Amino acid sequence: TDKQLTLDVTSLTASGLYNGKIVAVDDGNTINAAGGFNYNVTSTSGDAKGVVASGEDKDLNYGKVNEITVSATSGDAYGLAALNGAHLSGDKTVKTQSVDVTATTPGNTAYGLLSAGGSSLDAGQVGDIVVASAGNAYGVYASDDSALTASIDSVTVSASNDAYGGLASGDVSIDITASGNISTDVSGGSGCRVLQIFRSAT
Repeated sequence: TDKQLTLDVTSLTASGLYNGKIVAVDDGNTINAAGGFNYNVTSTSGDAKGVVASGEDKDLNYGKVNEITVSATSGDAYGLAALNGAHLSGDKTVKTQSVDVTATTPGNTAYGLLSAGGSSLDAGQVGDIVVASAGNAYGVYASDDSALTASIDSVTVSASNDAYGGLASGDVSIDITASGNISTDVSGGSGCRVLQIFRSAT
């Protein structure tokens, strides 16, 4: 069978695969392993990012990914994220089996799939998205003139403050299909929402 490549990253602030102002991967490249990648990312005092592209016209194809596990202490946590005008996409012929994202400190936020700031994220097929936060948590979130496309099995979101299964805010293009359940749970805060769309989302 094709071998998988697992990357375990632990640092003050940590990233599994990142294309941004500090370039870890050049624009336009596709990152591939025959059996796919597993990203295990843990930050000890700042943000933790699984697979992220950030910056105007930054372009990253993350290839085949099996599992993304992200945990942040004293920072925000991101699973798959396109930010600040970037473009992020994966191998659409295979499924990313799971995206598991946790932010453990009150006041911080966890994101499963995120496209913001005029960016685009085409996540293809995604299995189970599980997002938990001691602050706010978002399963799927698109905002600020961005685009997000994905076919998802299930979304489970829990938070101490606000929990959103899906959120579209602003002039965004969002195309999400879910074959299973989308569930949210909060232990405090102003509420939980399975799907919330603000303004002129399409």
